Amino acid sequence: MTQHLRLVGLWFVLLAAVACQLQHDNASPDTMETQTQSIIGGAVDTRYPAIGVLMVNKSGQFCTGTLVTPTFILTAAHCISAASNYVKQGSKIFFRIDLPSGGTTKAQYHEAKSLLSHPQYGKTGGIALVNDLGGVVLKAPVSNVQPFPIHFRPVLDGTIVNKQITFLGYGLIGTRPSKKTTKVKHGVQLTLRRLLNDRFEVQDTGKSICSGDSGGPALYQIAGKLRVIGVNSYVTGPSNAGQSYCEGSGFDFRTDVYGDWLQPILNTHGYTCSDNNDCGGCFQCAAGKCVPKVSAPHPSICKPCTSPADCGGNGNICVRTKQGNRCMQACDSLGCCPSSYSCTTVSASTKQCTPTSTVCPPVACQTDAQCGPGEECFQKTCRPKVVTPSPQLCQKCASDADCGTGKCYQYVEGKYCTQPCLADNFCPGGYKCEFVSGLGRQCVPLDGHCKCKDDTICHTGYTCISGSCRVLGGGKYGHACNRKYHICGRNHGCLNHDKGTSSYDLCYAVCSASTPYPPGTPGSACRTNRYCDQETTCVRISSTGLACLRFCQNDEDCTNGGRCITQNGQNLCLCTKDSDCGKVGYGCNKAMLKNVGVCAGKLPTTPYACGANFDCKQIDTGFRICLPKANTQKAGEPCDASRTCAAGLLCLNSTAGGSFCFPDCTKTGTCVGGGQCVTAGASKACLCNNQSRCDVGYVCKVSVGTLGVCEKGTACTQHTQCPKSLVCVKGQCKEGCLEDKECPFLHLCKENQCTKVERPEPPKPEQTSEPAPVEPVVSEPAADAGPVVDVQVSDGREPVTKDAAGQEQAIEQPATEKPSDPVPELSVQPPPQTCGCDVSLEQRPLIPLSWVLLLLVFVLRRRP
Repeated sequence: MTQHLRLVGLWFVLLAAVACQLQHDNASPDTMETQTQSIIGGAVDTRYPAIGVLMVNKSGQFCTGTLVTPTFILTAAHCISAASNYVKQGSKIFFRIDLPSGGTTKAQYHEAKSLLSHPQYGKTGGIALVNDLGGVVLKAPVSNVQPFPIHFRPVLDGTIVNKQITFLGYGLIGTRPSKKTTKVKHGVQLTLRRLLNDRFEVQDTGKSICSGDSGGPALYQIAGKLRVIGVNSYVTGPSNAGQSYCEGSGFDFRTDVYGDWLQPILNTHGYTCSDNNDCGGCFQCAAGKCVPKVSAPHPSICKPCTSPADCGGNGNICVRTKQGNRCMQACDSLGCCPSSYSCTTVSASTKQCTPTSTVCPPVACQTDAQCGPGEECFQKTCRPKVVTPSPQLCQKCASDADCGTGKCYQYVEGKYCTQPCLADNFCPGGYKCEFVSGLGRQCVPLDGHCKCKDDTICHTGYTCISGSCRVLGGGKYGHACNRKYHICGRNHGCLNHDKGTSSYDLCYAVCSASTPYPPGTPGSACRTNRYCDQETTCVRISSTGLACLRFCQNDEDCTNGGRCITQNGQNLCLCTKDSDCGKVGYGCNKAMLKNVGVCAGKLPTTPYACGANFDCKQIDTGFRICLPKANTQKAGEPCDASRTCAAGLLCLNSTAGGSFCFPDCTKTGTCVGGGQCVTAGASKACLCNNQSRCDVGYVCKVSVGTLGVCEKGTACTQHTQCPKSLVCVKGQCKEGCLEDKECPFLHLCKENQCTKVERPEPPKPEQTSEPAPVEPVVSEPAADAGPVVDVQVSDGREPVTKDAAGQEQAIEQPATEKPSDPVPELSVQPPPQTCGCDVSLEQRPLIPLSWVLLLLVFVLRRRP
């Protein structure tokens, strides 16, 4: 899903997208640009020689750092990215310490041995403003300077807000009318204005941190000792020609929340402590050293289970993993776990110890009974049973009746059968067990799309191309599209334009384009609203340039072509020539990056005449697309912007792809032709599906997912289009049945008609001996065993819990990266900005409303 870079204040100065500036030379070793930090409005401060400056070849300073052990310098990860680029060019990195000497200072240089950054630095959303912590390991220890202590405990709280924080650093000491550099350390005190989850904000008028101070420390006295509580990362505020004026806020990453990562590294470099507060993460101070806090594993950990009662109490839980149900130990009060386990949040009040390898060790067994649900004992080891795909799995369907024990699920390309997961966990090869809204845990294709061999498995209007069902002739206006499965038709482009909460871009006819790579195309400038197409992200690459780039972890992420290449600390999909893209209709677009480019689908440049009820409208310079005329789209048809639906209709948006017009029932509360009047924020709309059928003489015309609008007529293709009292028989809605239970006594449902059967003879009793009486066994209930927690811990998907009634409900888990093309996830979403109001579907206790809350997210686009 395309992501956008939002500005903070007037300018958001990205420090990690590119290399840092040297003070002796404005040249950067890379093509992209960065802003670092320094002291504005401060004064010379040569105290604390442990706070020094990072140098290139002892001549150019570019970042500040803090000596926290004799051989380790704490700094910012974006400074490490810059240092790595200099090393690649053959330069050496030094840490300069300025020792006070008779009213002046004496420089002392210490060469770097290695560089390291936080492993998740810059990976969230592809924007390098997360986990901005790094370090420099020195070749030899510093023996004549006392390292600075780091603050880990107690965790900072609201009492520190509005307190004065001390900053020291090197770099710019002025920005207006021109920048002023210095080789002398300066200091300043700033007010901490906000304490955030992983960072804090400081701001005062007339003074600030600025270029050259990145990686430097924020100092605050705790328990009688001045400690490092944060690392300088970025500033906000106005800038000019790539240089921030440093007149806004500064942001530092907190040390107290990164103890789990920092402490093991510090221990390998001679870190010392005086009490437990000097130790981070799950460490405690013993004989001046931070040692792991002793936490014994519970005997049940990683053993098979069916409920928490099998896991020995003490808050331990039964967790679903890829190997099967396993017991997991609860984290202690500090979030600590036994060795080889890490503390993972699975709900607002539940934290579990999960194997750091993400899998439990094999479980020895002699019989199947010693294994968990859905497992078998194979060669004395528990393993998941082999799951055979049902004959209906991934076959097209009209209703659940076509799917045996499975469900008929709406994919973007039509309805196909799922298969229930074995033991709510296991699936055939090529499928994954996933919680599907309204359907429970079902086996769905790994890539979210049923494969096809020919057109017989595809729905009407689709054809089998390269193993997947695609819109015949390519997608037209309003069709969902992406890079791999849903391709737009001739003269159309897959664009991120006014798609609201949709997980997909949408197809639009391009009526006029001056270049095959107009704004918004991968490798081109972002459009004026910072939109980017083909699942790329709008990223600042210079003081005036915003480009659409594709972030990656490996070459497989580069589905448009090209290679995953590290550029200034960022992994980007890049190319050097058209042949790198390897796909017909794609080329290497070098519009913004010049020497390298990004593989992009070429848009048509031949003028195209929009159809009736459409106008050719400009969305950027030299770029026009066909958009619906105002008040022209009918009920069930795609819509765009806020006034394209005809009078009496609302434009609602779905995460499954596209926006559609639905009847407005806000004032009347009733729906002509049936269906149900569903609350959407301050308004209401008429929708229909299999639980809210249409009246006699109307059918439910599906628009998105399983939802549609009631239209006059009796023609049908599936039972859910017919009123509740009718079924679809040979294309017509008629009286009939779907199941035997709908028929009277001595009748069975055959071919959707209740057919009489002969009364069967009563069975004759069998001769049996009277069983011996057995003393009943009464089990004591488990004492407050807690809920059965059903958590998928190893595949990155959302975990679920089951309450006492067995109902599944979503629980919290740290965000992970989702596959590039998931099964559409539908949930309540806020409206697009064109609405001017916050809208969400209102939860009601009525059963008929459950389908819309579970299956569809609509965002209301109100008519004026």
